[in-house]
This record gives sequence, C-alpha cells and structure tokens, in this order.
Amino acid sequence: MNAAKVQVTFDIKREGDQLKGTYRCAPLNAVCRDNLDRGRLSGTIRARGFTVAMENTGWCTFMLDKLDPPVGNGEYTCYMNGMIADEGTFDLRG
Repeated sequence: MNAAKVQVTFDIKREGDQLKGTYRCAPLNAVCRDNLDRGRLSGTIRARGFTVAMENTGWCTFMLDKLDPPVGNGEYTCYMNGMIADEGTFDLRG
C-alpha cells in the first residue's frame, strides 16, 4: 500500500491536567491538508487523544490506540464545516 504521507510535529506542554501546544506539518509524498502547516493543540491528560485547531477554522482529532512513550499510534479525523474532510492513521516517534 502506498499511502499519502506528511510529517507532523507536536510541541506539547502540560499545564495542570491540560495539554497545550502547537502542530506543524511538512509534506512528504503528499501536501499538508489545505496547504496549512500550523495549528494549535489542546487536550487533557485523562483523554486518549487531543484536538488540533487549524488556521482555516477546521480541526482534527488524534486518538491514541497505543502509547508506550516515546512511541505510539492511533487514528485521526479532520473536520471542516462540520463534515469529515480527512481521516487516517498516525505513528508517534519521540
């Protein structure tokens, strides 16, 4: 399978039970969704995932299936205008 890929970077900081940070995207064999390369990340330490708000008012949810720091994997879904715009899987490497 030759899936489209981009490389994303998360800079996550913990503030109490809140997660906050930034999202960056760099093209590999596919362009970043809507050519957006930045977003704001938020979540909580109790959740299995986090949300990224994009500059175009869209957002993506990243849900972890497995986390064994510094690696993990899961699924993501991106929304635009209340509808699913993109979905797939992701791997974390720290």
